[in-house]
Amino acid sequence: MKIMGIFWLLAEGLVMVYMRKGFIFLKKGEARQRKFIFFCVTVFLLLFCLNFGQEFNLDRYLAAKHGSFGQFYYSYLWNFFCTLWVVIEAAIVIYVFKIYDLLRIAIEKKKSILNQPLLFGSGIFFLFLFLLYAMYHYYLGSMVDINGFHRGNIQNLFNFYIKICGVFWILIEWTVGLIGLKIFFLLKRRI
Repeated sequence: MKIMGIFWLLAEGLVMVYMRKGFIFLKKGEARQRKFIFFCVTVFLLLFCLNFGQEFNLDRYLAAKHGSFGQFYYSYLWNFFCTLWVVIEAAIVIYVFKIYDLLRIAIEKKKSILNQPLLFGSGIFFLFLFLLYAMYHYYLGSMVDINGFHRGNIQNLFNFYIKICGVFWILIEWTVGLIGLKIFFLLKRRI
């Protein structure tokens, strides 16, 4: 399960990197992403190490220092992976939307699409999503010490979060599929 989670992140991340490269290439005529790829590789290696934290006794260390975080170490981590899958898939959808828009402008309006300004609004949206993740899980961790909450109840709340992520992931997958069809028909009309 650990290996599947980390390699699914790798697969989603590679798709996102190539979608971003295609988008930047359409916008600027070149696609340099060294800093972005360095950032992605660094995050991936950090998550890889955290994923195998039990082998380094990280979960026991955190349990001794931070109580609830150590008890639910893998639940926190797995929910973070699910959040990353949804966020990366959403980034892919945003790039697909932007690529569709660029192709539509180039084909239908016959305008140049090179050197248009890049927008960073999606980064703020993703930061907001990570803040929501942090607040939800901080609240779950604070409930461990409250009387009346059994460990199983809190684990059920962790599992509920995974189901919420799954619903969003499916919606995002369908959205990218539909936009992919629109791109296909747009290019088919052109040929």
